[in-house]
Amino acid sequence: MNSKKRLETLESKAYSNALMLSPDGVPMCRCSLKRANWYINRDIAEKISENPLVFKLKFIPNLISSGDNKFDLAEKANQCVVCGTTENLTKHHIVPYMYRRHFPLDIKGRSSHDVVVICVDHHTEYEAVATELKNKLNVEITGERIVSEAKPGLHVARYCRTLCNNSHRIPEDRKQEMIKYVAEHIGGEVTTERMYDFYQEYEASNGSAPGKVVVDNLKTKQDIQDFIVFWRKHFIDTMNPKFMIDFWDINRSI
Repeated sequence: MNSKKRLETLESKAYSNALMLSPDGVPMCRCSLKRANWYINRDIAEKISENPLVFKLKFIPNLISSGDNKFDLAEKANQCVVCGTTENLTKHHIVPYMYRRHFPLDIKGRSSHDVVVICVDHHTEYEAVATELKNKLNVEITGERIVSEAKPGLHVARYCRTLCNNSHRIPEDRKQEMIKYVAEHIGGEVTTERMYDFYQEYEASNGSAPGKVVVDNLKTKQDIQDFIVFWRKHFIDTMNPKFMIDFWDINRSI
């Protein structure tokens, strides 16, 4: 993997809310500044306004929104969907990445609806509950838990990944606890490069296997749809978020 990705973190704002227009001026979707500038810098889009950024494509895309997709067109707030704070934000995959990464390409490529902004504290709180559910699903299929006292590697890999990608967003006391835990298991100096190598090697060997086992049991597109709705409902029921994105829909089709 390209080493430049080792220190990737969220942008200061998770949502830029740039508005993309079709060649005839029909609003298509909101997107990041990076994506908007990619079109503009290649002269395949025209900048209409700067603040807010609105740009119009100079070519006819394969799919043009009818303008009635309220979720894709809605401005999205840079705040925790659970409590509304604007501090220490991370992105959370409502359908865990360990499963989504094994979905068919045409499904896993359309994930923006199920990626939300959440603060570190509530992210940690939810992941503790979600881990037990992941274990339950794995036991039902394989008879084994994903996480056990004999296999701390998964926790270490997750901590390493979080420290590499979102270190500046973690409260200092929590960060030091995580670094101490990692040091106890990998030994020596805890550097970004060592943590990156650890979680990459772990995922390459066995970190993603439990997710694939579960997804392989989803035989049809409807099975995948039901599985996605299952995780959406679990997140809503567990966290009772007060600030969900406008027009987010628990039953949205894949």
